[in-house]
Amino acid sequence: NITRKWKRIMAVGCSHSHLIDKQAKANVLKFSEQFKPEIRIHLGDWADTTCFRNGARGTPDESEPIEPDIESGIDFVFDEFRATLAFSGNHEQRLWHCAGDKDARVSWAAGKLIGMITDKAKETKCEFVPYTGIWQERRIGNFTFTHGSGRGGINALQKHALAYGNICMAHLHTAEQITVQARSRATGICVGTLMAGHDPAEYARQNFNTFRWSYGFAYGETDGQTTQLWLHRHDPESTVWRLPPV
Repeated sequence: NITRKWKRIMAVGCSHSHLIDKQAKANVLKFSEQFKPEIRIHLGDWADTTCFRNGARGTPDESEPIEPDIESGIDFVFDEFRATLAFSGNHEQRLWHCAGDKDARVSWAAGKLIGMITDKAKETKCEFVPYTGIWQERRIGNFTFTHGSGRGGINALQKHALAYGNICMAHLHTAEQITVQARSRATGICVGTLMAGHDPAEYARQNFNTFRWSYGFAYGETDGQTTQLWLHRHDPESTVWRLPPV
């Protein structure tokens, strides 16, 4: 018999830098220290990059400080959570988009921030996965890991699972797990968000899906062929975090 070595794995996402909920952050780090996963994944949107968003010019978002945004995100992903695999989400992608801006001041700033991120990933020996939309993915066992793409909505996770098969993603800010209505019986897991508040961002104020936002993370084991994941969901209305037993 060949003995397969199983490694522990944990995934979080959508922490949004300085906008992270302090209690959620503390509990995620507490579980990580107790569980001791060999594979630690951040699925992207660990920065918010508010002032770089499309449409920010001429609005209060344009004056949002960028340094605490990026530095706080880097600290959480690479120093506190100690990710071994970090994805760029659509929020980090704003920097790569702005690196080609016709305004030299914007492109210079974006380029410097990209350098900070990639240098930190190299320093901590963390694999950094650029954002390539629907083509972004890393396979671990029989699961695809990706940030996620497109608009949210009640069927968004099912669409991803139908497209990729077994999937663990972020992007939607709703911690949930589904099995698709298909012969593949693929599992879809969204780790939710760690972002604080019910009205945290301008872009979310016109979206009914914001009512579904919840905190969470995924954890489990993989032997490189099979990956078994469980979702821990925390309701933002609850003040008490009950972590899974280790």
